[in-house]
Amino acid sequence: MKDGSYTVEASFILCFIICVMLGMIYIGFYIHDCHMASIVMIDCIKKENRFVIECSDQVDGTIVWDEWSKRSILWRLFYKNNGQKLEQRVKDQLKGKLLISNIRQVHADVEVGTITLKYEMNIFFPDRWIESILNKRMVSVCNEIKIEEKESEELIRLCRGIKE
Repeated sequence: MKDGSYTVEASFILCFIICVMLGMIYIGFYIHDCHMASIVMIDCIKKENRFVIECSDQVDGTIVWDEWSKRSILWRLFYKNNGQKLEQRVKDQLKGKLLISNIRQVHADVEVGTITLKYEMNIFFPDRWIESILNKRMVSVCNEIKIEEKESEELIRLCRGIKE
């Protein structure tokens, strides 16, 4: 009677340990997806900011001097973009990089001096038994990333004087 009790206790403990280990692995996937989404979005925002300031290429970041020299010094104050190109670039770069989530919506707002990117990400649970416990198949996570432009007009004038 006493010899069999260890086997029964071990079977309960082993199930609990396996569930905890799977949960930790899934939390790692969640952290990976949130971090990857933040990295891609910050990179896209910085490239968009460089484009507004100095007409740099949005893929590799090189400055297109001919285009930049044609712009007036106050060009970026009147720059209006609805952010659709930025939104599409974010979605394209995130394809295949997320493990357990899916980007549902990205909204970009490009204004004078600030670029704001809001996104909503759906995170899916691994199995149906979690869905039956929580009554949800996925959880939505929202985040907002904002970068303010700190470049001065004098610096741009100096750089233009050096180039010319």
